[in-house]
Amino acid sequence: MTALGLMALMLSVVSICALLSFMVTRRTREIGIRVALGARGAQVLATVAGRTVALLMTGTVLGTILGVMLAGFQSVMLIRMPDAGIATPATVVAVIALVSLAAAWVPTRRALAIRPSEALASE
Repeated sequence: MTALGLMALMLSVVSICALLSFMVTRRTREIGIRVALGARGAQVLATVAGRTVALLMTGTVLGTILGVMLAGFQSVMLIRMPDAGIATPATVVAVIALVSLAAAWVPTRRALAIRPSEALASE
């Protein structure tokens, strides 16, 4: 189970990184224009990271709700499992949030490095 969990975590890291890289690539021109008009790094960071954090929080909340609902079906199963308490789900949510933010770091840093001249010449 641990190996499957780690593989799922690695798959989510790769997919988050790829999705955000795609988003930054599609918005290169927009980011370059913002920088050319005087946007600071913090404003560019807020633009890219704001959507990322909103998506991560939505997924975390929905996943937690689904996990709590599915945990209620343990009584239907033939195998009795010990109650995990609150520590296990809280740890899982914290690990997933930290790993997701770490995966978002590389595309976000790439967005901060976009120069207006490169952005306008990209298309």
